[in-house]
Amino acid sequence: MTVKSTQAKVVIVGAGLSGLVTAYKLAKQGIDFQLLEARERFGGRILSCQSSRSSACFDLGPSWFWPGQSHIENLIQELGLSKLVYRQYATGDAVYQTQGGALQRGVSGISMAGSYRLQGGLTSLIDALVDRIVKRGFGGRLHLSSTVFKVEKVSNKVCLSYRYSDSKTELQLLSQQVVMALPARIVLDNIEIYPGLNADRHDELEAVATWMAGQSKVVVEYARPFWRDAGFSGDVISQLGPMSEIHDASSDSVGTESQAFALFGFLGVAAAERNQHAQQLPNLIIAQLVTLFGDQAKTPINITIQDWANEPLTASKHDQNIPNHHPFNSWSSTIEPGWGGGLLWSGAEAASDHTNGYLEGAILASEQTFEQLH
Repeated sequence: MTVKSTQAKVVIVGAGLSGLVTAYKLAKQGIDFQLLEARERFGGRILSCQSSRSSACFDLGPSWFWPGQSHIENLIQELGLSKLVYRQYATGDAVYQTQGGALQRGVSGISMAGSYRLQGGLTSLIDALVDRIVKRGFGGRLHLSSTVFKVEKVSNKVCLSYRYSDSKTELQLLSQQVVMALPARIVLDNIEIYPGLNADRHDELEAVATWMAGQSKVVVEYARPFWRDAGFSGDVISQLGPMSEIHDASSDSVGTESQAFALFGFLGVAAAERNQHAQQLPNLIIAQLVTLFGDQAKTPINITIQDWANEPLTASKHDQNIPNHHPFNSWSSTIEPGWGGGLLWSGAEAASDHTNGYLEGAILASEQTFEQLH
């Protein structure tokens, strides 16, 4: 077997928001790094699909951030994206659907009023980070389709083994520090760690729940926002389903080439049941929207279903059920014991406060990680 070896001061595994922010910070300071991403795209759980009728994009992963989340606000401002920020649509009545199918209109407390979204989807943020890294001359250090399969402590260095796509050539990177900027469960499932973790540490990392990993998100695009015309905000909580939560996903650019109207929702059934009824889901989704908003919901332009539980680079076997609350993970340390600071854990789930799992948490975790790089 052919083995090719190179060196870098820092290696980042994972090109989601956290990994890219770390790479961007290193690039700004001119610090040598390499970033490896197994997917063929940047962004991790940040993923957008384009409207079938305009240049607008709809988020299939995270969608919102909130006032007072200073880390993401500062990053958006630094990247020159402030003009793309707009508020989630929340004008009109919200609806609560009981398990028996009864509809209660005008229910309070289920809107996402006050939250922010980004025109062009959150991939606008990912694209801007990649662009800044490239412009600083570090584009050649960003590697897609690069699957890491082993990380090993070698004396005072860390040796990381990976392959490009389906190549049989084993590549190695020798570095001072490796940043695991991806869900801990994905690391445990896919990457051999030497020396191995003790049982308690393994159990601790396996218990770190991956936010959104068990979710399936649906975007239904329409020619007009007929729900708004009828005085609805688009906000729904349903005990009947198949979507348990629904919101307006429309762009904020009425009258422009990026105008688009859509509703999005989260399926309220576990992955196994979703897979079993995959063929019927589109019809069931439309039937629910007709019940909620009337016959105009019968004729969508397009339906997109993104099931994150079926993404092996996002969801592990422990992520196939939908949590009934936002997971707030607890870490004894995001610096792996016994590695002399050579192995660091980052990503949205590694944030040390209540932002754990959110976009804000991904950036905070990156900043916490950056402080440990030397």
